[in-house]
Amino acid sequence: MTSLIAWVGIDSRGQTSAYLASDSRVSWGKLASWDTGGKLFASSSFPEIFGYCGDVTFPSQILPHTIEQIDSNLLIQKEDTIDNKITKIFHNIQKDFQNYPERFNKGFEILYFSRENCGMATKFHLSKFKWNHSTKWQIENIPLPQQSGLVNYTGSGANSIFQWYRRWQNTEIEGTSRAVFSAFCDSINSGEDPCTGGAPQLVGLYRKGAGKRFGIIHDRKRYINGKLIEQNENINTVEWRNCLFERCDGQSMEVLHNAQRQPKPSRLI
Repeated sequence: MTSLIAWVGIDSRGQTSAYLASDSRVSWGKLASWDTGGKLFASSSFPEIFGYCGDVTFPSQILPHTIEQIDSNLLIQKEDTIDNKITKIFHNIQKDFQNYPERFNKGFEILYFSRENCGMATKFHLSKFKWNHSTKWQIENIPLPQQSGLVNYTGSGANSIFQWYRRWQNTEIEGTSRAVFSAFCDSINSGEDPCTGGAPQLVGLYRKGAGKRFGIIHDRKRYINGKLIEQNENINTVEWRNCLFERCDGQSMEVLHNAQRQPKPSRLI
């Protein structure tokens, strides 16, 4: 399993951002684990981002193919409505699952964030595609709140996520994106769910542009989608965040000079 969350950022003018975050651990029951599993995907051409939890094999294979088709203009079009995009992507994933040996799949969930319009007319949409042996395929359109906050949390680490989120919501920074992401990082670091671990992963959408993949500073190391990134001259072509959601310089791994500091709340319990 894993830990997977979705949330939105909202200011006085409306929706500003949408994010998915995950851990990086792939587990084989109690036998072994590997903390370099990519679980989040972002289109470089369209405002579409995806994440999965549950049985790894099918979603980890189909989502890169889905992104490739999207970026090649083979699956959705710029003029498609949200409903059209959801239908096309859902049916495409279903079709590829038809020949998959179901007895080897324990079930999975895919979260899919998209954006309608851009700028001040932005409206984000979140859908969940689910498959399990009992109910087979299901699709759920998840309503978004009127203020910044957690929208959906799932996976084997769901209970730990919720408890840490409650703690951060009892501080002076409740109702902010950084409270959500920081709570999620604390949940991973707590070790409360043995199937959750490794570096946090983060993808997002803003009011303009395509999907965005973020680099994460974790334990004084750089990671993108769970993979350790060594120092190089192009390191700052990626936007970097730490576990307090502060914007960081990829070279020094310190908070950017012009970035707003986001200290840990004094009332965190």
